[in-house]
Amino acid sequence: MRFLLPKFVIIINFYACTLAVSNLPRDFVCNKKHIPSESVSRSLNIACDALSHINSRYLFSASFDGSILFGIRDATLFVSSANLCCSPKKGKVKEIPKKLSNLESDPSSGSLSYYPTAFHMSYRVVIDSMCNLIGLVYILNQSYYRCTQVLDLNHGSISSSETGLNIFSTNYAYRCKNTIFLYKDVVRSFEYLREQYFRLDQKERMISRKRTTSTEFQDKALYLWTLYADRETKEFFFDIKYPYVMAMNKNSNLVGMMHKNNRKWVRCVEMQSVRSEAPRFQDSTKNSIGETFFDNVSSYTCGRSDISATILNSHMQAACRVIKEDSGKIRVRQTAYPRLKLAGIDMGSDVRFWPLRPPENLRYQDSEFTTDSMTEETHHFGKYATTSEYYIKLSLSCEFLGVYESSDRKYKECQKKQPTLPPEKKEPKIPDLNF
Repeated sequence: MRFLLPKFVIIINFYACTLAVSNLPRDFVCNKKHIPSESVSRSLNIACDALSHINSRYLFSASFDGSILFGIRDATLFVSSANLCCSPKKGKVKEIPKKLSNLESDPSSGSLSYYPTAFHMSYRVVIDSMCNLIGLVYILNQSYYRCTQVLDLNHGSISSSETGLNIFSTNYAYRCKNTIFLYKDVVRSFEYLREQYFRLDQKERMISRKRTTSTEFQDKALYLWTLYADRETKEFFFDIKYPYVMAMNKNSNLVGMMHKNNRKWVRCVEMQSVRSEAPRFQDSTKNSIGETFFDNVSSYTCGRSDISATILNSHMQAACRVIKEDSGKIRVRQTAYPRLKLAGIDMGSDVRFWPLRPPENLRYQDSEFTTDSMTEETHHFGKYATTSEYYIKLSLSCEFLGVYESSDRKYKECQKKQPTLPPEKKEPKIPDLNF
């Protein structure tokens, strides 16, 4: 065991470096649906569990191209179905339709205790190879859209532990109970109403507003306007039955939104969108998110499929993380070791196989507001690879030993192409996920 110690030190070294990325879940808004941080944390654990297990057929985890939505071009990310509904009941497992069973955990494995419903299959948690949270995405019209990370101005602030990150925040939305109103829509409606209100004489005004008082704003005296206006009839009478209204002060300036709660007007939560960018690694032996460039990793050709070195390197990082975790478990005699597929006896007892996770057949969108800007390229596993599986062969000391194609329980070595990840590599390249 002594000859393995120096190499395990290397594993621990890059494992610690990648943890420099912030992994503090916030609230998210996905397609005008509010996702609390508690649900994000729970889904993050499920996503890490899915990526960390060898049986990719039952634990749904797919590779993800982060270049378009997250600007990460030199690493492959991973997505898993998100449990964003509610807290699971202890000891109970929700039943899912049979047509979705291939995307979730095998009940006999006992590794996951909750299944997302079909409705929540449209959400994905995005992580890197070291289980750091990258973000959330949702699926609409067979395309990925990035969810917006938000901060409640009424109830939160930027944590002191995040001072090492570049935080960018802008006004984004109001949350009234569980209903989301985008800030830009509210401002547009308010400005139109105000223009119509002051353009006409008092006798000709067909816009009514309700006066009220509230201690939740700096100006206690407020005027309430119905959120949406009827532009055709130009009748803007205050609708007392409508539960969501805009609030303005005596100077006719927008100060927020309010909603009715037991016949009382309550202030809506103001949310800002937050974009936090972790410091990029400048070490020439690592990529931008801190993954180590492993020796001898190159592009490979398996039949008619090309697998890029970027994909292989990120999968190597994930496999070595599991090796490190399992090396601690064997010392305490836990039965979960090993999680990597054991290679044949002729290859040696310290050789393992780690599966390559295929991507979903979906498109990547810039943001949820650019629904017309479809990207032409579709990322998929390849129609010629539907009956085969690809594996990385590596040692327990994290030495990359090649790529193999598994078909009918037989392993065939893939053809190595020219090296594409030299240690001196500094300029990131867009990963080729069409393998």
